Amino acid sequence: MAPASADGYIALARLLQAQGDRPAAEALYRKATEVAPADPSGYRGLGQMVARERRDVEALIQFERAIEVAPTSSRSYVMLGSFHQARGDWELAEELYRQATAVAPAVPDGYLSLGRLYDAAAEVERAVAELDEAIKINANFIDARLTMSWAQRRLGREEEALKQLDAILEIDPRNVIAITQKKEFLLDRPMTGRQRGEQ
Repeated sequence: MAPASADGYIALARLLQAQGDRPAAEALYRKATEVAPADPSGYRGLGQMVARERRDVEALIQFERAIEVAPTSSRSYVMLGSFHQARGDWELAEELYRQATAVAPAVPDGYLSLGRLYDAAAEVERAVAELDEAIKINANFIDARLTMSWAQRRLGREEEALKQLDAILEIDPRNVIAITQKKEFLLDRPMTGRQRGEQ
């Protein structure tokens, strides 16, 4: 029985993709774009899948089609930016992430992507500024807080880094990455004289 909506085709495509049946997944993604041609989700899903297969021309067609049908969807710009960043075109990636923040300034994903880009480029202060914007938009954005913690630590701002980890653990007390990072952070901190005496 065929799915009743584009979302159904996409969900089934993702399942088949995870199971390794890429031809069937691709066919379903394409079916989703036929059922709902104005919905960017099918184009994005197909673009991501073929990008992993290094079918770059096809991936570009799909990501650009996603932007064409829904030009105010920031996620499409972020995904196309990630595609270009992965292939070494960081300047174009930066431009696309910036477009994401322009078309949807109340969505934090573009700021997170800019933060990660600048952090990877060792422009850590710029990274912190973008991540701060993402957190202002969504205080519960764990990915932004994690990246902010790493960036602050690289700048030597240990207390600020620890604050981000504590904030994450307030949102999700079982967050494994934050728990691990905090343990490592505390182990790396120099001990005070009192702490040494207590050992």
